[in-house]
Amino acid sequence: MQPPTDESVAPTGPATRRRRRVSQRQLDERAEIRAAIVAAALPVFAERGYTQTTLDAIAKLVGITRSGILHHFASKELLFRAVLERQKAWAQEQVDSADRSSVRGLSAFLGRAGGARVPLQLVHVLEAEAMAGNEAATSYVVTRADFVRGEVHRRLEESRARGEVDPAIDLDEATTLVAAALHGLQAARLVNEELDTERAFDLLLRRLAPPPHQP
Repeated sequence: MQPPTDESVAPTGPATRRRRRVSQRQLDERAEIRAAIVAAALPVFAERGYTQTTLDAIAKLVGITRSGILHHFASKELLFRAVLERQKAWAQEQVDSADRSSVRGLSAFLGRAGGARVPLQLVHVLEAEAMAGNEAATSYVVTRADFVRGEVHRRLEESRARGEVDPAIDLDEATTLVAAALHGLQAARLVNEELDTERAFDLLLRRLAPPPHQP
């Protein structure tokens, strides 16, 4: 007697047949719904933080039920992590769209571009969540801080090689200063959109330039 093959023991019930009949259109619809849920969740998390955000509030924005959200995301934490992935992609887009060789290109982090307010608000809210012990928020905050520092250090190094940054300046110290300035200017503009944060940032960069040539 021949042993059963994988095909002979594979389940062939109604549930299996339904799975096989899932069309590309249905897959696309599911992806669209997931994207809509994440897009709706981002401003809610940005306003309320992780702890105070409810799935009911997000479901109301999307126009589905709480169970509908749980059908696509098994828990609020998984939805939160999906929002963080979207946030990372947004931050990378900001960097890629700016001048990647110039220190002044870092002004993209100031958030003056359209649609930047909510993502930056989420960044600062997540810092408070991280301080409160939320592991997902902590992981994101630490990863983002490393990402920003890496971008700052790389640009400072390239700018110094071109003679745009004083060679006497310690790059690690300058990186800390510039990253902190970017972060603080972001927060200041979230509170008061009338502030000219770009001019303030430009003032800092001028202080990093080599001293004028003395005859």
